[in-house]
Amino acid sequence: MTIRARILSFLLPTLIGFVSLIFLFFYFNWYQEIITSFRSHLKSIVVSGALSLDASDVAWFHQHQHDPHLQQHKTFQNFNRNLYRIKEKLPLTNIYIVRLLTAQKDTLLFPHNFPAILDRKVYLLHSTAPLSFNSYDSPKRYSPFMGADKIPDNEKIVYETKKPLVTSIYTNKDSKRKLLTGYAPIFNERGDVVALFAADLNIGQIDQKLQNAILIILLSAFVTIIFVIVSVYYIANKISQPVNKLKNVALSIASGKYGEKIDVQGPQEITELAHTLNTMSECLHEQVRRMEEDSAYRERMHGEYECSQLLQHQMMQKVIDHIHHPNYKMKMLKVSTATFPYGLYLHQNKDGFTFSENKEKGFQGIYQLLKNPEHTNASHLNFSIEEHFTFSTSGMPLPQIWSVAHKRMKDPSEKLENGDLVFLFNSGFEKCFIKKNEISTWFTNTLKHFSLEEHDLILSMLYNQLNFLAKKHPHDHDLVILAIILKST
Repeated sequence: MTIRARILSFLLPTLIGFVSLIFLFFYFNWYQEIITSFRSHLKSIVVSGALSLDASDVAWFHQHQHDPHLQQHKTFQNFNRNLYRIKEKLPLTNIYIVRLLTAQKDTLLFPHNFPAILDRKVYLLHSTAPLSFNSYDSPKRYSPFMGADKIPDNEKIVYETKKPLVTSIYTNKDSKRKLLTGYAPIFNERGDVVALFAADLNIGQIDQKLQNAILIILLSAFVTIIFVIVSVYYIANKISQPVNKLKNVALSIASGKYGEKIDVQGPQEITELAHTLNTMSECLHEQVRRMEEDSAYRERMHGEYECSQLLQHQMMQKVIDHIHHPNYKMKMLKVSTATFPYGLYLHQNKDGFTFSENKEKGFQGIYQLLKNPEHTNASHLNFSIEEHFTFSTSGMPLPQIWSVAHKRMKDPSEKLENGDLVFLFNSGFEKCFIKKNEISTWFTNTLKHFSLEEHDLILSMLYNQLNFLAKKHPHDHDLVILAIILKST
């Protein structure tokens, strides 16, 4: 499976599932929140409308509802215009003022020759277009009897409790629309309910707002998914193209085309891998070039190298193996990096040791040093270790002393303590550093973390650092450190 396919197969289902959860959450949560909000606003509207009217207004409308010139009356025009403005400014379908009539309580409202009608409601004022009566079903709606509706239970409840009420969602029989209706009582001076201020809210407006919100969510989710797909495709290409290029170059190297360079642009890890392959290719090219040189020359070189290694073993490691002193022991750390090393020689005498290095490299220099240790072409370091460390040098680097107890480098004149480490080294090691004080820093950076460990572990870590130093500063010297470990004061 490609990188693009892996990323998309992981991200897309997760993103789609997350968007679906968000969609469902907002759909159910927003719907209830919107309904609750509209109910609260509707209740505030009808209460405010009821407070703006008093019993005298209701009495006036009830008195003049049979007047054929009601629409031309200034009072009617003002009320009608105000209701229309309220309806236009607010998301309302209808605003109206109704009065409930009951035969038992107010029989004088009915003609004496009219049969008793128990419950009726009469529309006293209805929001319509300003100064237009044509939007009413019929002028009969202003009659207290003809065209009046039967009183619903909700309106009776408002009359009885004298508290505003917002109905639950219902479907209008005539318009087939889902509505919410709010009622608020209008009181007279005695505190009796004389009429209701009512307003209808079309739930279709709420559904439309919810659909608009859902559409915005879906569009946002779709744009997000498209953006993620494009981004993943772009990022995957930025990764896969360099990887494919690395693969092709690796196959070329495997087929024998050594030394081929790779130049790729991409993330840091990819560029580092390209640099590593370049290094490997160069090394292989160099190795093959060396192998293709004259076989006789290679054999001669190998013979001299083997002889040099054998002589060095006799002149250094063999001497160290035969040192048995009650107060210290000696270890050698060596990293061979030179084809023709500079000769080193360790010679034991009655006062201590002499550590020598020939200035002429190769087998000939090693042989001269073995034949004549006092050869004038060599550098020497004479040292002895008793209570203090004493030495004299002619051309060799100065020794370094590490105090285990105090975790610092010591001056050679200070008294030695149990566990102290004395380090001697050749000029090849010294040439890895630009300044002399950097040698002390190099030892300190390693020993301060491991000086309390076993000596074998300390020397093992020091040897690892020596290998790293040899790779960092390649030259034609072997790197040699003689570690002298004090066993008693």
